[in-house]
Amino acid sequence: NVGSAITYADSSDNGALLTINKEGIFSISITENGGTMVQAGISINSSQLTTNILSITTANRLAMCTVGSNQPNTASWCGFLRKGDLIRPHTDGGTVGNTGSQSQFSITKVV
Repeated sequence: NVGSAITYADSSDNGALLTINKEGIFSISITENGGTMVQAGISINSSQLTTNILSITTANRLAMCTVGSNQPNTASWCGFLRKGDLIRPHTDGGTVGNTGSQSQFSITKVV
């Protein structure tokens, strides 16, 4: 966590939340590993926090991937975000992240 372009918050009810403080071009990626086949991705301004990433409103889905049983996969996105946009790592509600070294979320302001 470096700089002031993004604010990170975490809650047991809503999970990780990254608020964009300065508009610009951002690069985002999520890598997950599941014990079973699950979906993982990146959502923007979604209110469907407990809904499978496959089923949320398309406009709120930046990227997604299917994670095979104990086979990590990565979804990524790069583009313009506005001040106030809300970014979240978003899953299907299943068990992901069972191998800590293979579960990562990254967001970087490029320009």
